[in-house]
Amino acid sequence: MNPMRETTKRAIEMFNEAKTSDEVASALGISRKRAAHIRCVYRADGRITQDHIKPAKRQWPKCVRFGQNAKAQLMAQDEAFLNWLIGNTPKGATVMQTLVAIALDTYHEEMS
Repeated sequence: MNPMRETTKRAIEMFNEAKTSDEVASALGISRKRAAHIRCVYRADGRITQDHIKPAKRQWPKCVRFGQNAKAQLMAQDEAFLNWLIGNTPKGATVMQTLVAIALDTYHEEMS
């Protein structure tokens, strides 16, 4: 099996054991950013159902940055989606980076 796929599989298992991105990254020898990205992608598709992230409040955290048009489009969405997006945007990343990462992962999954 591809070692990266094995790492991803183990990360999913660890997130379902409510491990944090730091714990997963440390245990698997990957970056915290990669661990958070795995959590983001596989939480979105339902493979991660148990993790330590609590639903976010309605206000956007100061660390989440937007382009003006993206923010207007996103604010038109329902609160559950907004909370999901906030919870899955890694610290220091932009919402657009998260959305592009999700799109790229989906593309590569479909193409393999």
